[in-house]
Amino acid sequence: MSFDFTNSPNNGQVFSPTGGPIYVYTGGVWRMQGSGQVVTAEARNRVVNPAFQISQENGNTALGPGGGLATFPADQWLGSSSMGGTLTQQRVQVATPNGSINRIRLTVNTADTALAAGEYAQWIQYIEGTRVADFRWGIAQARQVVLRFGFKGPAGTYTVSLVNGALNRSYPTNFTISAGQANVDTEQVIVIPGDIGGSWDTSTATGVGLRFNFGAGTTYSGTGSVWQAGNILSVTGSTNGVATAGAVYELFDVGLYLDPNATGVPPPWQMPDEAEELRACMRYYERTASYAMPSGVYGWGKFLAPKRVNPAITVISVQAGSGYTALPLPGAASDTAGGTTFYQTAAHSQASGAVVAGNSRM
Repeated sequence: MSFDFTNSPNNGQVFSPTGGPIYVYTGGVWRMQGSGQVVTAEARNRVVNPAFQISQENGNTALGPGGGLATFPADQWLGSSSMGGTLTQQRVQVATPNGSINRIRLTVNTADTALAAGEYAQWIQYIEGTRVADFRWGIAQARQVVLRFGFKGPAGTYTVSLVNGALNRSYPTNFTISAGQANVDTEQVIVIPGDIGGSWDTSTATGVGLRFNFGAGTTYSGTGSVWQAGNILSVTGSTNGVATAGAVYELFDVGLYLDPNATGVPPPWQMPDEAEELRACMRYYERTASYAMPSGVYGWGKFLAPKRVNPAITVISVQAGSGYTALPLPGAASDTAGGTTFYQTAAHSQASGAVVAGNSRM
């Protein structure tokens, strides 16, 4: 059997002959998909904690209810809302179709049936610019990416969006949960073209914000599936997901992959190594084990992982002898590359210890 392949094909172009296998033009040749030769996006996942394995700050604690949530049910995953109703969110142990054991869950406690112009509810991960510099967004050579995620929720049309660090360049696009898919695990795959406009940070600041929206007012609504100016969370006309009390949403197994050959196909899901993922998360937030300080001196400690920037330091808990109730707040030293040190701002009267957190989140 012979095929007439397209002359002068573009990289990533697909050829589907009648009665034959599918071919993709990549790397200067036509490659057959199948027999172990499926062409996909790159395997490296740019999302941190994509399987929600790490939750240093809150574990599996239910957070809320509140209409103005700004909390992390899992490391690097910020639940953010401003609305008249109330929400609860948490990490839960429920197996996914890929075999992961964690996901995050959002529950609507009190509904907001008519979101005001500036109201919204979302999950967001801010991805550091150094992790996505090779997307080359903001120039003519901007590259395509593939987003893949697991989602469970009521029937409706919901929006996922990407935004730059300045919050003035957005790509919102919808995905639909049909009546037959309502409240069951689904996998969503979305192809997103590279943005040739806007300004995209490639430093240790925010490079890309990945956002899953459950409802937004007109202030944050825009056109679907196109790059546009503004901070757009939702496509005009999408479902108000917080309009029904008792609605439950779950997110799991999230991947964002560079797709330089424009295949539109995500790679097979890879469960992250938990120890490596913890190290990646600790670049942004780390809780120390208790460190001890003798009496009458300045205490000091050191975080295990280098930080994105010098962190804000807070005392989580204090262990001290009788008559001593609190330690002075620690100060932060420099040396983000080697693991930030911290120290007591004053000597204290007796031996004691503390659990300390360093926050370098975006």
